[in-house]
Amino acid sequence: MYNEETDVLIKSDSPEFKSTGLEKDSIIKLDKIFTISKEKIKKIIGEVSDNLKNEINRKLQKILML
Repeated sequence: MYNEETDVLIKSDSPEFKSTGLEKDSIIKLDKIFTISKEKIKKIIGEVSDNLKNEINRKLQKILML
């Protein structure tokens, strides 16, 4: 379920979608972040655009009260 305050929605019809390497609409759950070791990452499929990075940073600041 998408929560506008804590999640970032990446829709397949967005112009930024192709660079992500995702295959379908996806949600970044910012209230469920965790770390993993680099060894667990098999390959890089893409990256988020500057616009999405800004949205992620803005929401993280709010969630973490920075």
